[in-house]
Amino acid sequence: MCGIYGMVSFRGPLRSSGILEAMGRAVRHRGPDDHLLIVEPDAALGTERLRITDPSPDGAQPLTDPTSRVWLSCNGAVYNANRLRDHYSSYPFRSRSDVETLLPLYLDAGAEGLAEIDGMFAVAAWDGRTRCLILARDRAGEKPLFYARLADEVWFASEIQALLDHPSLDRALDDVALRDYLRLGYVRAPRTMFAGIRAVEPGTVHTFTEQETRRKRKRRGKSEMCRILKSFSKSPDPCER
Repeated sequence: MCGIYGMVSFRGPLRSSGILEAMGRAVRHRGPDDHLLIVEPDAALGTERLRITDPSPDGAQPLTDPTSRVWLSCNGAVYNANRLRDHYSSYPFRSRSDVETLLPLYLDAGAEGLAEIDGMFAVAAWDGRTRCLILARDRAGEKPLFYARLADEVWFASEIQALLDHPSLDRALDDVALRDYLRLGYVRAPRTMFAGIRAVEPGTVHTFTEQETRRKRKRRGKSEMCRILKSFSKSPDPCER
């Protein structure tokens, strides 16, 4: 488990970069082994890391591509990391981290590629070449990720409390979310109890640019559905029925 957080501005410098340290402290219990924050005038990305795969300093996040224009942090595990590492064998990997395999995947296939990750994850990537922020979450929703957008800025974090330090955040209750909670016992994503904060839904990739926010949901293919059915069925192969 790790904690990821950050903010980007699509027009001019960040207006509230002073709260980044507080955001990191708010999620530090998720990753007490290591912390790293990359800050530029218009973007910041930080990680509070729990060292599991490649505990060496080389595996510290955020990780960057060879040009340092693409930054990436991940909370979770990439199950197909070895296959990705073999596929992108010409990429100059600097660590044995499973997360680093997502960099050549993104450079090759863009945000669409992140939708193909096999694992449990919440990913944040900043592409300084195109000034694009990508937030993605695994299909089962095992790892949380929240965000808030106000005009030309987006803030994001693994936990809501990391966003509550932002002075411009709307802390008003979301009436629909409150009704859902009282009726169902939980709040349906993408809503949260705060009107100004939204959750990245399970199995979705959000792409933020100055002009728009795009959301893409990963559809389950037949092979994946068969694996799920097998886990619940007594039949040797429920897909053969």
